[in-house]
Amino acid sequence: KFISNSASSNNSDQGEGGAIYYTSSGKNSQVVLGSDNTFTSNSASNIGGALYWDYNEPKNVSSQAYSGNTATKYGNNYGCFAQTMKTITEAEYNAINSSRRQLATTSGSTNISLSSQQSGGSLPTIYLALVDEFDQIVKSDSSSTATLSITGSYSGATYTPTLTGTTTQ
Repeated sequence: KFISNSASSNNSDQGEGGAIYYTSSGKNSQVVLGSDNTFTSNSASNIGGALYWDYNEPKNVSSQAYSGNTATKYGNNYGCFAQTMKTITEAEYNAINSSRRQLATTSGSTNISLSSQQSGGSLPTIYLALVDEFDQIVKSDSSSTATLSITGSYSGATYTPTLTGTTTQ
């Protein structure tokens, strides 16, 4: 499918993709957006004010003309599913919890290195967020599972590293 020379304005959806909701079940399905499409004043009550996709990203998404599109949760112009987990700051975490609105991007990392930890010592609080491929924070939840691996050096090799802690939503 090829979409070219199209103007989508003042559309709204109670879910995702105010102007376009693109779903695909196969890796060979593809939508190509020409460089001359405009998306203006579209809205979605969840994700992707103008455009949302759940499997294959349409080609040329970021080269379209977007203006005044809104989404309640995230992705005022476009959004997709969560793709990775990154660290965020406490301020970013608090902003998510207080407003449930989009953060433009996160500059976090997918790897965390903590040095100078000792037996019985406390680790600092680490905030994590699920982000899409554009580093837009998708959501924070307590039902997802993350695997934490510990790589460390310890003398004697008698005890292995152990972590305990809590999660919050």
